[in-house]
Amino acid sequence: ASRRKQEELSAAIQNGWAKGVREILVGVSNAKSSEAKPDDQEHQALREVDLNAPLPQGHTPLQLAALKGCTEVVRLLLEFDQHLLEVDPNAVGSQKKTALHYAAASRKVRCVIELLSH
Repeated sequence: ASRRKQEELSAAIQNGWAKGVREILVGVSNAKSSEAKPDDQEHQALREVDLNAPLPQGHTPLQLAALKGCTEVVRLLLEFDQHLLEVDPNAVGSQKKTALHYAAASRKVRCVIELLSH
């Protein structure tokens, strides 16, 4: 179930759907801030989402957003409820690169600026 949530997050980022990313982040944040009910699979799946782990493509959510040039999504990931979600801007994916590497390599200047400001 958490893999499905990771796939939903990946699709939202790839398509630049900041609203969809925000909805997932709200769900993850709410799930992590409360106790999961044993029979609530959706709640448990959201609790298990790791925003620093590689998505199915091998990139972390922040790296994928930077690679796609989704500045609003980059900002959301960096700023949304950081005390619970703890997105690491220096996390590396399967390619051993950070989000800043991807933003710079794909010439996404706004994303580079956003990443450097955190």
